[in-house]
Amino acid sequence: MTLARLRWLTVVAPALFITVFETVRHILFDEVLHLWAGSILVLLVISAGSLVFSRIIFGVIEGMQDEIVRRNQELSARNALGEAVSKALHLDDALGLALEAVLEITRAEAGEILVHEEESGELVMRAHRGVAAEAFREITRFKPETGLPGLVARTGEPVLVQDLPGDPRFLRKKVTLYGFRAFAGVPLRSKNQVVGVMNIASLDPRRITNESPDLLAAIGNQIGVAIENARLMEQMRHLAVLEERDRIGREIHDSFAQTLGYLSMQSRAIEIMLTKGKYDEAKAELGQLTGLRR
Repeated sequence: MTLARLRWLTVVAPALFITVFETVRHILFDEVLHLWAGSILVLLVISAGSLVFSRIIFGVIEGMQDEIVRRNQELSARNALGEAVSKALHLDDALGLALEAVLEITRAEAGEILVHEEESGELVMRAHRGVAAEAFREITRFKPETGLPGLVARTGEPVLVQDLPGDPRFLRKKVTLYGFRAFAGVPLRSKNQVVGVMNIASLDPRRITNESPDLLAAIGNQIGVAIENARLMEQMRHLAVLEERDRIGREIHDSFAQTLGYLSMQSRAIEIMLTKGKYDEAKAELGQLTGLRR
């Protein structure tokens, strides 16, 4: 509810209550209300109406406050993520910093990011933060048809589980033995393609609610873009290395060709000198070639 609607509610609701109360009073209790019992009845009705009205108003205000807090959490997480990604020099560092920001906002105990590997088509763990790292590393690769991460990647939809030990789709038994009870997984997207999956898990189911996937999905879009940008940068670095290798190869080839040409020319000159009996000059030229070889 917006503030404008809340303002109108505080005006209309009391007026409507008074109108209804006065109508009923005149129709049914006009004679009774002249007695002391009638005064008590009026007091009780007004008190009950005030209580109901205050509960409605404060309920609306609390709902608006919760929405504001949720939005602030999302903005804080996005800002922290943007700062983390901008500071990181490598993709794994950026993913780790992003997870730290997510865990701080959600207060979950552990999180991980799995990135789609183009060669194998599998999801591969690239970052983990929080407790129970060894338990999560029980399985570090997921095929699209296996486990909750595979389900998220295949469908492109978030997954929320409040009873992790009772869900057969969760394959890491060490994680449930550690005591984790709640799980949320969201796809990481870039250009409408799933490039990875982010999961968070909590020992306390109350820390992962129905709103958690929405918050994580908003953050996940930024992480997906960061993953795609990192891949493009890696491709650019690879192309730069190939170009530099080609350039060096061309320089070596040109230098070698020049050396061969010079040796061929000098060899022909020495051959002519020997034919004409100019042995001293031929010996001197051979000495120069020997120095060139060294």
